[in-house]
Amino acid sequence: MAIPSYEYSGVCYITTAGQTTFALTTTGGNAIGYLESKHIKVRWSDDAGNTWNSLALNTGFVFTNPATSITLTSALTTGAWLDIHRETPATEDYIKFNEGSLLTAAQLNEFDTWQLYIDQEILDRVENLTAPDINLANTDDLPEGSTNLYYTDARVQTVIDAQPVVDVGVTKIKAGNNVSISPTSGVGEVTITAAGGGGGGIPEAPLSGGPYGRQSAGWTELAIPPAQVQSDWSVTDTSSVAYIKHKPSIPSTPTLQEVTEQGNTTDRDITVADITATAFRIDQLTAITSTSP
Repeated sequence: MAIPSYEYSGVCYITTAGQTTFALTTTGGNAIGYLESKHIKVRWSDDAGNTWNSLALNTGFVFTNPATSITLTSALTTGAWLDIHRETPATEDYIKFNEGSLLTAAQLNEFDTWQLYIDQEILDRVENLTAPDINLANTDDLPEGSTNLYYTDARVQTVIDAQPVVDVGVTKIKAGNNVSISPTSGVGEVTITAAGGGGGGIPEAPLSGGPYGRQSAGWTELAIPPAQVQSDWSVTDTSSVAYIKHKPSIPSTPTLQEVTEQGNTTDRDITVADITATAFRIDQLTAITSTSP
């Protein structure tokens, strides 16, 4: 806690080594007046105000000079807090007047001082209000309610732990291949635009009527050659529309007369060329002629 501070009715010292005498001067620099010596209370703390120990008049301290200072019977440890303050009784009449008695100026002044001291102590106590001042050991002793809730780390953590886990879903959008987003940060209201390819969306091909093919994430028009497409068949006859690979060469065929003259009418084939193509033009073959015997 913070060290107590008083404007009118007290003072709190941090003791030095061997110090025993302390002035009756407030933190605000005012003299600490009192009506009776028993109204001056002295206490000390060696744990920064978490706990206080009272010193009794004449055993724990005495008035060095009743108007200016007190003296401890033994010094406190260095760095301890020594709190000196006035507590004027406010629960009963301080001055009683008898019926028919004459009021003196001293009595009137004393009554006025009594009221002044009580008011000063109230002002100073508000500045140093702690839990014991409201008869509570600490603020955790306050009953819970709608008007006196207060913050503690433990209370907030309890509320957090009791909440269900919330799935926040998408936190940020990032552009992938062939996709553009605006804004590029991917935060806020994002517009996604397909740039084509890579699963990002393929735009329509041009509507010119020509053939197109996909190339380099775009459409490329195909060029159709005006000439006929020739196969890879090995031929030399370029006048044909279709060509035959390994087109057979048809030699001249001997006549039947020649066959007869050679005396081999039963063993020799008339056709001496093997046709290996699956198709060929009949009009390109050499005609086979024969002569009647």
